[in-house]
Amino acid sequence: MHPWSTLRELVIVAGHAIYVAPHFQRPLDDSSWVLAPHQRGEAPHYLEHIRCGVELAAARPSALLLFSGGQTRRSAGPRSEAQSYWMLAEHFQWWGQDVAERCSTEEFARDSFENLAFSLQRFQAVCGKAPQFVELVSWAFKQERFQHHARTLGIENRFRFIGQGQVDGTGQAPNQQEVAQLAEACLGEVELALEPFLRDPRGEGQVLRPTELPLLIAAQRFEKLEPAAKQQVQRLYAADGPLGAWQLQHNATESQARTLRDALHRAGYRSPSLADKRAERDPFLRGPSPHPPCD
Repeated sequence: MHPWSTLRELVIVAGHAIYVAPHFQRPLDDSSWVLAPHQRGEAPHYLEHIRCGVELAAARPSALLLFSGGQTRRSAGPRSEAQSYWMLAEHFQWWGQDVAERCSTEEFARDSFENLAFSLQRFQAVCGKAPQFVELVSWAFKQERFQHHARTLGIENRFRFIGQGQVDGTGQAPNQQEVAQLAEACLGEVELALEPFLRDPRGEGQVLRPTELPLLIAAQRFEKLEPAAKQQVQRLYAADGPLGAWQLQHNATESQARTLRDALHRAGYRSPSLADKRAERDPFLRGPSPHPPCD
């Protein structure tokens, strides 16, 4: 007997970070989370995502709520993003909503595709069937990416994306700095996530991301560079970073970007694949486990 066999719908909250504080006194502080540099200041939005998922599930009595996200940071140990979100919802007593009895976690996802795909598998495992309808909560600028994932998985006709995080809690329009941050996030979303998934929908192969060029060498052709300079280009080409910022910094044109991209193609250099990036977010793939394997 499946524990939630009567449930028919699925609400997913995609995780973004891991909560590591030993208490819940300052859940909005960066110090309570393991964050990448570009995630600083985002903690209030994580709580917004959690609460949104809880409220969506409360409005659907036949829905299972899943927090999705794996053990993506070695420094966090065995804690997962999904676990973190569940504990915060529990701490805030589910904001008065009665959904705790139909909430669980999916603790293996390393990226957005796995957030959706693994949550569908988790629903199948605990409910004994596929969900009739799926809602997913994440950053608003990731809408196109998740809709692409839904098409890849064949659920686009029963999928709804809920975008959060583009206005503050007062409902006011973002200020100039927030607009700039959102523009940068949207640019990075297209270059570093959407385009790779368009070329490799399930993130299984080696993908060259043609617009991910953090360093654009102004008027130089790659073939004419000295070996040491070529190595520098290759190192910087593999690093993450918004295209626009580097393009402005190096006063490069789109034509020059294409020149460098084509040269890198011919040189056989490839930017890290989606599979590579997943490995970077999986402590078990990055190195030996501190625990002996189970027989």
